[in-house]
Order: sequence, then structure tokens, then C-alpha cells
Amino acid sequence: MINPAAENQGTWITVKQLAALMGTYEKKAQRLALKMDHRYELGLGRGGKILKVRLESLDLTLQRKYFSQDSGISSAIAPAITNAIAPSSEILPATVLPSNIIKPDFTPAVKEEQPPDQYKQRTQRTLVPWQDGIARAKYDLVHIVSDLKRRAGHANKMKAARDFLSLYNQGLFLYREIFKLLGKVEYGKLSDWGTMLKKANDDYSVLAPAHGDKTRGGFGLTDIEQECFLRVLLQPNAPSIGSAIRAMRTFLQMQYGIISKKSDAVFRRFAEHYKKMNYHIWVLAREGEKALDDKVLPYMERDTSGLEVGDILVADGKTINFNVLNPWTGKPVRACLLVFYDWASRYPAGFELNLTENVQCISSALRRAIITLGKKPKWVLLDNGRAFTAEFFTSEVDLEQAGLRGLYARVGINTRFARAYNGKDKPVERFFETFQEWVERFISSYCGSSIQDKPAYMKRNEKFHKAMHSEFIPTIDQAVKMIEAGIAYYANQEHSGINKQKPIDVFNAGKGPGVDIRELDTLMMDVQIKTVYRNGVRLPSLGYYFNEALIGYRDQVVVRYDFRDVRSVMVYDRNGEFMCEAQRKEAIDPLLRGKHDMEAVKQNARIRQSAIRHTKAAVRALNGKGDPLPALDWDRAMETVPNLPEIIEAAQADVAEASIDQSTGQSEHPFFEYGWKKYDWLMGQETLTADEQEWVTEYRAGIIEPGEFQALYGHQAAQ
Repeated sequence: MINPAAENQGTWITVKQLAALMGTYEKKAQRLALKMDHRYELGLGRGGKILKVRLESLDLTLQRKYFSQDSGISSAIAPAITNAIAPSSEILPATVLPSNIIKPDFTPAVKEEQPPDQYKQRTQRTLVPWQDGIARAKYDLVHIVSDLKRRAGHANKMKAARDFLSLYNQGLFLYREIFKLLGKVEYGKLSDWGTMLKKANDDYSVLAPAHGDKTRGGFGLTDIEQECFLRVLLQPNAPSIGSAIRAMRTFLQMQYGIISKKSDAVFRRFAEHYKKMNYHIWVLAREGEKALDDKVLPYMERDTSGLEVGDILVADGKTINFNVLNPWTGKPVRACLLVFYDWASRYPAGFELNLTENVQCISSALRRAIITLGKKPKWVLLDNGRAFTAEFFTSEVDLEQAGLRGLYARVGINTRFARAYNGKDKPVERFFETFQEWVERFISSYCGSSIQDKPAYMKRNEKFHKAMHSEFIPTIDQAVKMIEAGIAYYANQEHSGINKQKPIDVFNAGKGPGVDIRELDTLMMDVQIKTVYRNGVRLPSLGYYFNEALIGYRDQVVVRYDFRDVRSVMVYDRNGEFMCEAQRKEAIDPLLRGKHDMEAVKQNARIRQSAIRHTKAAVRALNGKGDPLPALDWDRAMETVPNLPEIIEAAQADVAEASIDQSTGQSEHPFFEYGWKKYDWLMGQETLTADEQEWVTEYRAGIIEPGEFQALYGHQAAQ
């Protein structure tokens, strides 16, 4: 039984704490507590009584264990207390934790002795909304029953209260809003609430649930448990919470001989609460300074409501998450996509696919954006921060020193270079996330944005998915068409950043009347100095480019071309004067077995006849009629191509019959370098010849350009 003299002396612990010290279940600890100095306290459990035992009446071993683990005693002074209780050489060592781990900034919960008024601490709490709501509902229910008992009289008050609770607990008739918060309430529990209100001077906060207070303390964890757990958890290696719990338990047991009795769920709740309350520390310790800047630190909001279409074009780049065929090596590679994004309409006006590190490709993408925009933008924003250069260039590049400022000023555009760590200077990133989900994931060569995001066919031992996977890898030209289709789909969706309008509608409303493309040639991707030969100018890996204007010219020329569209190049003389647009020459089959080969022969015959006619006219003008030009060496020609006379006669007949536009020099049936270009052109014609219909059938079946039709027009193939 309790010693009255010790009522307010010593340290009183609960049966649960005693069970933890003993390492046993609570029933056994309760039986031991009843044999020692004990007492009961009201209202500190779930409205009932709590059995407490005086620590000083327990065995000295349990006392030492309590003082070595209890959160009310600092781990630094625990050895002194345990030594004072029972002098022994088994004193726990002082806390020694790794010094290279960031020490968290938190104040451990300190256990205090219960004040004389056992309800004072509970009435002085700051309640969160859900605690406050439950406390007020309990208060209302207590007073409703009290008023009912008072009106019923002394003899019938108990019956009236129980009848009321019987109806209330059905949740259908009486005080349904209170029932939603409290649920069923027994009469004994209601009586305990009334007792608590009387002792707390009718302060309803005493009825608030106590378990919510754990989030404002240490969750019942001791000082050393909290400190050791956070030191293990807040590391740059970013261990999971489960791993940190296991490491903390092992460390405590090996270093201090302490076995933590708290469950993993308590540590998890503590970690989640600490993360919410100290997110800046959590991010810096586990993820680094850049993550702190990106996720935690404040940024400046920008008001874009006053922008008009074309005011600001923003450049940003990313590595695409699907493979394309390298045009020089034929191997699959991941290219870089650079986009110029109109800030006002959220529309990607121009883009460029880049396989090699080249600053000029930024200008090439800008050129496309200006042509689409139909006017020159007022400002171009280039992100010169680490993220852009890391995505687009393999080496360190300072765009402010790359000559872009003067190049853009020449065409009348102001340039601004964004600084590093300005997240709001990159509004294109949200588009890239959408582009990945809407476009990249549906391309057969998709390879994932990270190791964890790899598709199933790329993982080890996935024979089933590898067998089902399509091996089609698009070329640069095919990838461009896919990207254009994805941008068109994106542009026709409502965008929250422009008041639920469609980007394409806003962009079209602000487009300009058009620009002179020749003025933008300085923005083309590549510039090379080349010598003109018989077949024109030759570019490495791309072949010859020819135009009739180059016949007879043997000086060096300046060649500008767009890497994405290598069908033609712009040719300038050494003084910078525009000469012509040279078309790419394709090699033909030796036996002229392909349909494209006959078209190429016809085109070459026309060019040769025209060149001979104009050359003869020039010679006659200079020297009179003069001697006739030497005839063709037919013997040597016949040795090379036995049926050459028939081929030339057929080609000449076709050329004579062809309707040629003398102003442009182009036939009615243009020559197409890519299959999809010819398919699009044929689909736009009202009628098709038998040969054209046969070509369309073979293209759709994959006989011509295998895999291209399925990749680019799959929705048509399914119809």
C-alpha cells in the first residue's frame, strides 16, 4: 500500500514504463506495482485511472536502467545518477557520436514532475483544431446530460441519463453532429468527463484527447534515442527510415548496451514529424545545397499577364528519353532537344535536335521559332546556369562569351542571359515534363528518364518483353515529325497558366505577318567554307549539293545549312552575296532498278540539256558561231551502261512532255528525299496514277521505308 509520507515525494512511473524496464508484459508489471508503493491517478488515460508506482520502491537495477534511458535525464549526467544510486564500475560511457554527421536542431522533450494540480498541464495546452472540436463536443454532451438529469429530479436522473444515451448511441435521432465526432459513449465515461470538468473549473480543454500531444514532444522517445536516430537519418547517403531505425538500434546496443523498446512505428512518426517541422534541415542534410535552393528557399514570382506573344522567347534544353539513329554512324543515340518557348502563350515555337556539341544549334532553333512566330521577338532569354549547360553541353560553356549577343543584335533581337539558381527563369521545364508523359513514353525506342524508369524490355532477363518489343528506331527526320505531332497535341490542350486557353489559340492570335527568311540565314546551324566541283559542293557524310547556278564556278563558297533538314544548303560567295540554294544529290542504283532512280535520271538529263544550251549560247555570244562542241563518246558510254541509249531517249521524251514551270525550274511532280514527305504530298492530290497508288500500297505495307509508316501513321494503319 502507498506510504502517505511519500505521496508527493520521489518519482512516479506508469505500469507501461515499468513493463519496459522489466522487459515483460504489462500484466506482470501491474502485479509487481501492486506490491510496491503505488497510487491511482484520474484522467490521464483515456478518461479512466492510471496505476503508478514509486520508482524508489523498485529494485536498484531497475532504477539504474530508468535513469540511463529516461528522457527526463540528460545522457551526459545519467552515469553520475546511476552511480549515486548504487556505486558500481558498470557506468555507461558518455555520449560519443560521429562528428561528421550534421547535428539536428531540436529540443528534446524533458520529463517534468506532475504538478500538484494534475489538470493544470492539460488545460494550459495549445489545442489543434481536431482536438478542440472533440473537446467541445464532449463538453456539450456532458452539459446536455447534466441539464436532463436536473430536470428529471433526484429519483429519476439516472434513468433519464441512460435512456438519453440509449437513443444517442443509435446515431439516428439525437445530436447526430456530436455523434459523428465522439461515436458511442458509455455512462461511466460520461461521468468521468464530468468529474474532470469540475476539477478543471469547467475548462473544456481538459477533455481534449491527449494522444495528439505526442506530435509536439518526443513521441515518448528518450533523449539519446532521438539524437542517435536523427544523426543516423540525416546523412548525405539518405538512408531510408527503416534502415535508419535498424542502424540506430544496433548502434545503441553496441555502443551503450541499451535495447530500445519503442516500436518502429513510433520512430517513423517521429521522423515524419521532424521532416515537416524542419524540412530545410532535412533537405540540406540528405540532398544537398542545390536541393535546398530548389525545394525550400523562396523565389521571386513573375507577373506574365502583361506579356504579348513574341515579347520573350525562352530557350531551354534536355536530353530526349528515346533513341534516334545517328545519321553518320547508324547507331542509336539519345539526342538533345532545344526548345524556344513563347512565354506569353506557353507555345514551343521552335526546336532543334542536336547530336553534337554546337552552340550554333541554339541559333538554328531560334531561326525556326522566328519563322513560326512570323516576327522577330523583342527579347531572347538564354539560361546560362548549370542546369542548361549540363543538359546540352558536355563541356563548360559560357554563353555570354559565345558570340550570341552580337549575332542576335544583328537581326534586331535583344538578349538576356539568366543566372544560375533562378528556377523561375526556366518556364520551359514544365513543358518538358508534359512532353515526356505525352510523347516520349509512346515511342518504341523509349529508354526511360532514369535507371528506375527503364521500360521492361531493357531490364535483365525480360525475354518476354524483349520478344514483343518493336525494334524500330526513328531517324532524325522521323523523330522531328513525331515531336511536331506531340507539340501540336500539347498546343491544343487547355493550359492553366493562361486561364484555361489553348496555347495554339493564344499564339496564333499574336503571330506576326511573316519574316524574310533570307535575313535569318545567319542563324542557321552550321557554316563551312567549301570548294565547288562538277557536282557542286561536298559536305562530309552528306554527299554533294548541286544547283545549276554552280555550273562553271570553281572558287570557294560559304555554305550554310540546317542540320535537321539536310535536303538543301544555302550557298554564298566569299563576299557574302547569296548565290543559290543547292539541293542534295542522291546516288542511284547501277542498274536503275528503283523508281527514284528514273526520276533522278530525268532530272539530271534536264539539267544537262539546260546547261549545254546556255553554255553554247554564251560561247556564241563571245566568239560568234564557232566550232561545234565535241560529240559524246558513245563507245565508252555503252561499255558502262549497255542500255544507255534507250534510257536517255526515254528520259528525253519524258522531259519534253513534262510541264515545267520556267520561273522556278521545278517539274509538276517534285522529287522527294523522304518517304513520308512523298506520302503526305500524294495524300493531298485529288487523283493518283496507277504507279502512285502502287507506291502508296507498298509504303503502307512496309515494303518501302520499313517501319516508317507504322511509326508515323500508326493511327491510320489501325483504321
